[in-house]
Amino acid sequence: RMETRMSSQMGEMQMAVLHLREKPGVTYLVDDEKKRYVEMSGSRGEEKDDGDDAPAKVKRLAPEKVAGYECAHALLTDADGDETEIWASKAVGNAEGFWAAMAGEDARESRRNREAARELREAGIDGWPLKFRSKQKDGQVVTWEAVKVEKRTVPVSLLSLGGYKKSDP
Repeated sequence: RMETRMSSQMGEMQMAVLHLREKPGVTYLVDDEKKRYVEMSGSRGEEKDDGDDAPAKVKRLAPEKVAGYECAHALLTDADGDETEIWASKAVGNAEGFWAAMAGEDARESRRNREAARELREAGIDGWPLKFRSKQKDGQVVTWEAVKVEKRTVPVSLLSLGGYKKSDP
């Protein structure tokens, strides 16, 4: 469970992002205040698994701290030329759980994620991602960064959708 607060020109939004072990590849966007959630799978339905994607190229960069944790830092460049920087820390957890949650139903995207995880491991980047910066060929840049990590016991209710109503995206 990741609790997030985002700011944009349209205002501030707070939500929780939940990944459940029993449903890998499914992301739940949870609104605790309204007791609602949206279920999103990795399936976009528009791509077929044609098996011809080249693996991402990984370049190790200088380590940096994110949210107080020392992170390995790498730049991935995919076959389309899109770039993703990743900062990951083993102190927070291993990457397997993260990448399993990102599996998705779309075969091509799932395979790309598995290959990216393998390439990162082989380059020595094997921790829980705490920051991403995605730069696409069209110039669009998206950054996600953890600003605080709390390791604590939480009530089971925070890891459940019991009592919540499913909403349309």
